[in-house]
Amino acid sequence: MREFDAVTWRGGLKGLGVGVGLSAGGHFLLQRSSLRYKALPLPAKAFGAMLVIVPAVVIMAERAGIAYDHQRYSKALEGPGLAAVHEKERLRKEKLSKGDQALEWADKNKFSLIGVSWAGSMVRVPINNFC
Repeated sequence: MREFDAVTWRGGLKGLGVGVGLSAGGHFLLQRSSLRYKALPLPAKAFGAMLVIVPAVVIMAERAGIAYDHQRYSKALEGPGLAAVHEKERLRKEKLSKGDQALEWADKNKFSLIGVSWAGSMVRVPINNFC
């Protein structure tokens, strides 16, 4: 359990770095280019930064934990029949149409799609209001 916690913390810290980098870059860009953004009080600017930082930390920590679980527990499934299962899955994916492949990808990455959609809407609001 300690290994899982360490991996999750490491992923969260990477997310913190990404979130701070994105929010700081956005802040400096808006600070230089928008008079409306300059007029905002500091708490509003900090709230905007938190709208980027917190989801980045949570998403990257969760992805790190899932990757660790997958790496750790998929080894338990290794055996002589695993290669046949992978080959069967590869053949199934080759037969799918582009639309079905897109739907399968969207199903596997639904939380990322939700997060990106939300982040895109959060980015669009300041652009519409402050630029």
